[in-house]
Amino acid sequence: MREEHNVLLSEAACAVLWPIKGDTIPHPSALMFTNPGGLQIGDTVLLKLARRLRPDMAEVTVHGFRSCFRDWVSDRTDHARAVAEHPLAHKVKGVEGDYRRGSALKKRRIMLEDWAKFCAAVPAESAIDQVA
Repeated sequence: MREEHNVLLSEAACAVLWPIKGDTIPHPSALMFTNPGGLQIGDTVLLKLARRLRPDMAEVTVHGFRSCFRDWVSDRTDHARAVAEHPLAHKVKGVEGDYRRGSALKKRRIMLEDWAKFCAAVPAESAIDQVA
């Protein structure tokens, strides 16, 4: 993308990532996961991981993870649509988008903590079925 996109992480995600990355705080533009050459990993890495975790679901896609999050926000929460679009790097179009200048940082943090709690509460083997 051509615009900066800040990604917030839940406390649970940070608890997993801090031991991997160590005590140093990475530069905001640093990549969390890289390929052996230090470059951004491609979608195929995530796709292979998803299919290894759920070999019974050949139709699983990386985009499906994003879709699961968006469906959860719409179907199971009262979080605002514009707040839900931001983590996905979607632009809110029309007049609403024209006037929207803020980042809704506090609301996004609350929403992502709620998402983390939802994901932790659903047994791993049925998580995909729960949001579908």
